[in-house]
Amino acid sequence: MDIVYLFIFVLYCIFILVLLFCPKVLILDELEDVMCLEGDTVTFKCQICPSDYIGVKWYLDETLLYTNELNEIQMLPGGYHTLTFKQLARKDTGTILFAAGNKRSYASLLRRPTIIKALEDCEAIEGGGLLLSCVTSKPCHILWYKDGCLMWHSSRYFASRSGCEARLTIREVCNNDAGVYECSAGSVTTRAVVTVKGMDRIQSVYLSYAQLGNVFPCTMKFLLCRPHECHKMNCCCSSILRTENEELFQGFHCSA
Repeated sequence: MDIVYLFIFVLYCIFILVLLFCPKVLILDELEDVMCLEGDTVTFKCQICPSDYIGVKWYLDETLLYTNELNEIQMLPGGYHTLTFKQLARKDTGTILFAAGNKRSYASLLRRPTIIKALEDCEAIEGGGLLLSCVTSKPCHILWYKDGCLMWHSSRYFASRSGCEARLTIREVCNNDAGVYECSAGSVTTRAVVTVKGMDRIQSVYLSYAQLGNVFPCTMKFLLCRPHECHKMNCCCSSILRTENEELFQGFHCSA
């Protein structure tokens, strides 16, 4: 029993000595998250007090790091400690931990998304639909711009995402939709030029005499409305139905 008490007393003395002679560490500047690409060189920096404290450790997730040909650990004047990764590999992502005494500071080493499939220049038909899409290396937050202005959801513009693919759908394209579109994934972007082609407003349809119950051919001409100007599925487009020498009737009904 006396041995047990003696052991406890020794542990208590050691604890008191640690408190008295080991300096209390304060972290003055915390680590900050870093975005990177494969092959980049990135540096994490932390400042502590006292500035001459040397018992610091760096971890990537749970792996203790040392200075080698790929990592460099430095102690700089002013209490600064740095960790530098050289030529980052695909596996070099995760949580960075800086430990000094009983103090901890954390940061994330994140892979910056890249554009795998860029936007492509295209031509849209007035009144029709248009789909723009790009693919990133990983799912991320996407912003769409037109001529430098941020785009928002509306009845004609709809942005969506499926996995790594981002899409912008434009309904009922009009002339104002022509311009430069940009898909932004953080610091990487892709651009495309969209042009709008007007719809032919005059179409001719040749009807046989059997369709009209006449023995002579005729030509029916439609002055077509534009789909984005129609508010109903059925509309009455201005038209003129003529034979070779006479006008038969006007105001022919059509379905848009």
